[in-house]
Amino acid sequence: RDPLKATDAAVRYLRDLYNIYHDWHLVIAAYNCGPGNVNKAIKRSGNAKDYWKIYYSLPKETRGYVPAFIAANYVMNFYQSHNIFPKSPDFAIITDTLMVKDYLHFNQISEVIGISVDQLRSLNPQYLRDIIPASKAKAYSLVLPQEEVSTYLENENNIHAHRRIEFFPNNEIVNPQTKYANFEPTDIKGLDKIHYTVKSGDNLGTISTWFRVPISDIKFWNKMKKTTLKAGQKLVLYVPEGQGEHYSKLNKMSFTEKQRSLNKKPVAAPTPKLASVPQTPQVETASANNTTETPAPEAEQTLAVNNAVKKDSVVEKAPVTKKNQEFVYYTVRKGDSLWSISQKYPGVSNTHLMKINNIKSPKSLKVGQKIKIKTK
Repeated sequence: RDPLKATDAAVRYLRDLYNIYHDWHLVIAAYNCGPGNVNKAIKRSGNAKDYWKIYYSLPKETRGYVPAFIAANYVMNFYQSHNIFPKSPDFAIITDTLMVKDYLHFNQISEVIGISVDQLRSLNPQYLRDIIPASKAKAYSLVLPQEEVSTYLENENNIHAHRRIEFFPNNEIVNPQTKYANFEPTDIKGLDKIHYTVKSGDNLGTISTWFRVPISDIKFWNKMKKTTLKAGQKLVLYVPEGQGEHYSKLNKMSFTEKQRSLNKKPVAAPTPKLASVPQTPQVETASANNTTETPAPEAEQTLAVNNAVKKDSVVEKAPVTKKNQEFVYYTVRKGDSLWSISQKYPGVSNTHLMKINNIKSPKSLKVGQKIKIKTK
């Protein structure tokens, strides 16, 4: 995942292959399919050490790999002749590398010197958990834009001290439970508790999808250390209030039926709370052009309930725009990812959430962020 180390290794490998074949076409072929396959092709072709003479004895993929490499090399050198113009990258081109000698979290760097976490991830893709696991015994590299290096060095002690207890409790590295945020279980207050019996072929991934709950929550609720399940095992699950009856039916369904249920929107059971709704709801009348101002998410829900209960008591009510009916808003909590959020809403994908919320990276979610969701 480190482009510099990967490039260095590739160059060394190409050098070794050239010392064997002394022909760059054969070197590129061997880089793709391995020197063993190239040697077999040479032998089958009467020991001909020419790529085009052994062409038909090479694997199909390699027969296209070398011409594609030549074409890419041509475009890189003669793009002007074909009205092709290179695009400038949206990240720092000039960078510098520092050695870190104590463990460090990307958020510590970001919050002290002002560089974004996404940029740190782009420049340091080898660190999967946003943590540099360095120590005095073994230093690790950190790549920064050249203009940020001096700022980092001037504030190095402050960076290491910043929120250290939060990121490294007991002065130790704690592995995050999820890829995108430290895990905090879903608050079960107000949720319906149900039980599910594991069937043969079930796994946490499918169960998570069927019940629209994160795998991390299932493990927490059932005190599971591993992800393995056994047929007949009883699982405790918590689902949205009023939807317990709907999800309990999945216990008696076949695998195919449960897969089909993903296309159905869970319907909450009727609640007696509607009786307490005021008899005369305050509703603004529609303007002459039949448009309304988009209300806040909370106002949308109140308006919908009031209209449903006292339809006849309102002489003239403002029409709810189609936009208001189609969108709901979700507040991001710790442990959430776009995938786990999408699983809570049938027919919604994480790709769709990124598009309608203008999210460029699924890793950029922040606790408290409002996510707009289009429901069916």
